[in-house]
Amino acid sequence: MTGLSKQYFLIKQKFPNYIVLFQVGDFYEIYNDDARKVAEKTQLRLTRNSNLNSMMAGFPARALDTWQTTLVQQGFQLAICAQIPEKYVNNAIFFIDLNFYKIVLTLLL
Repeated sequence: MTGLSKQYFLIKQKFPNYIVLFQVGDFYEIYNDDARKVAEKTQLRLTRNSNLNSMMAGFPARALDTWQTTLVQQGFQLAICAQIPEKYVNNAIFFIDLNFYKIVLTLLL
């Protein structure tokens, strides 16, 4: 399992009922069942991510505000986070835990 996939699964464990928007570089990525759920209700297309060996969907980071609004309007609750930098010490990988999460809840009108 890659560092990226470990980070994603740790975050998904913390927020199992939320759609996790995981920022990787200049994109927000959505994986596995979250990606399938989002693709069913939006125009995002599913593709296969070889790093996670799973389905994914995504959009450019610059479009976060638009997609955040769209996803909340579709009834999703969101956990938005950035990929956590890795630190290498003596050939071992350590995650620098920034605890950077933004939770967006669905508003009921």
